[in-house]
Amino acid sequence: MTIQKILSPSGETMVVLPENEYLKLVAASGLGAEDQRDADLIESLKNEETFPHSVVLRLLNGENPIKVYREHRGMTVADLSRAAGISYRYLLKLEQDGGNPRPATLNNLANALGVDPDDLTPWPQD
Repeated sequence: MTIQKILSPSGETMVVLPENEYLKLVAASGLGAEDQRDADLIESLKNEETFPHSVVLRLLNGENPIKVYREHRGMTVADLSRAAGISYRYLLKLEQDGGNPRPATLNNLANALGVDPDDLTPWPQD
């Protein structure tokens, strides 16, 4: 095992060793399973899109998700209605009162906005 000792600015001695040696030590100790699960979860989420706090707040405050995501994407009503293959007026109606769009319409809107169809369901208000 090749290790290297480093003295930290605070005077603490740190040890550096090859990753495979570290993994062997973790496996032998029986510790680290939870840490590995956390690391795996973080790795799996690396390519997930995140949204700014302002978007989340608008959704939490009960604003219409279609409108929130449309504005976040910098799209106009005309842009989104064209991309989703629905009329301008129908999109305005959906944004104003939510309506009850057919699943195919919801899928088209979600695809145009780059979100899951479930993301377009209004958040429950307590």
